[in-house]
Amino acid sequence: MASLESPKDVPAFFACFPNWPADSLEHRTDIEAGSRWGLREIGTFKLLRQKLSNRFPVSLSDNYAEAERLVKSSQDIQAAVNLLGSNWRQHNRSKLLRLAGIFTPFFSLLAEVLEQPATPNPDRYLRGAEIISGSSQSSLSSEPPSSPLEPPAKRFRETQSADSYHPSHQSDQSTHDRQIKSEITTNACVFHFLQCVTESVRNNNENSFRLEWALTQDTFYVETPRCQFSSTNDGSLIYRDGSSGYWKRRTNSCYCSIEAKSRYTLASNTTAIEAQEGAHMIGILSQRLSSQQQQGSIEPSEVIPLISARQNMFYIVIGTFSKAYCHYLQTGTEADPSAFGQLDEYGPFDMKDAEDFEIMCSICIALVLHMERLCAPSS
Repeated sequence: MASLESPKDVPAFFACFPNWPADSLEHRTDIEAGSRWGLREIGTFKLLRQKLSNRFPVSLSDNYAEAERLVKSSQDIQAAVNLLGSNWRQHNRSKLLRLAGIFTPFFSLLAEVLEQPATPNPDRYLRGAEIISGSSQSSLSSEPPSSPLEPPAKRFRETQSADSYHPSHQSDQSTHDRQIKSEITTNACVFHFLQCVTESVRNNNENSFRLEWALTQDTFYVETPRCQFSSTNDGSLIYRDGSSGYWKRRTNSCYCSIEAKSRYTLASNTTAIEAQEGAHMIGILSQRLSSQQQQGSIEPSEVIPLISARQNMFYIVIGTFSKAYCHYLQTGTEADPSAFGQLDEYGPFDMKDAEDFEIMCSICIALVLHMERLCAPSS
């Protein structure tokens, strides 16, 4: 593979995978779970990815005007926008509860996502380590690490008769190990944002086809021509109703996946993240095709969306897949060699920025409106 970046177009794809179709679905028998996908799987599933900056997605443009109107007319959303324009992080949770209203869970979790843990103490002793002499101690800096994500230096022994350093027990690890935030925090943050925005502008018609956000993970099982793989997301847009006497999920279908990562850095390995997101989208597409096949027809899905959260930076990825691509996914053969899965990435949207927050609100509303109208069962 000549490149380590996701290909953005057909020439870039063949430059990246000069031995194609050696790794096509017709030949692959060793596809791992989606969490372990990398550039090779991006090639196997013929995924192209365009990065289109932080603007409104073209495929949702039919719902742009309505989404904008709902955002501007929502007192809850506008109160959140105004709060983001202030020094909101100075407030405790009790004050946020009064200021943020229904968006309080989002603001509380965003504060945790943004918070830097205390710098680890570089002078801590390791479990069972020998006493370090004064001369050795003087060679160790008493200053904190230059970066909060930089691990503390290892403690060296005074004698070199044994190992060069004495490893510490897991329970004795510094707070450095906890500086990379748990994905659970980011996951909860993006979920509460999506839920608060969607429900704050909801037209509460109980008889309508209603999609809601769920924090429960969905696992997709995908049969390829020569093997199978699974991919587990961090939440979904699902269909719920109360026809059985209580509100619950009605089908196993996922209409949009959530994928959360605890960190956002320009130097991070985005290819691995993009590959995992691709696995979720292939999972939804396969699920959709299986459902349509059971109904006696196989048609390509118009839109496969995914919301990606990397710390406080949110993205929306829109996947479109032609009928020829669906044929490749199901058979492994290329009836049309020019058929690729197209993933369009919009973002990042900085969720502590009022303008980006408002754009992301419009995107979320437009997405739910689009998927409800697209996927509602015909009467």
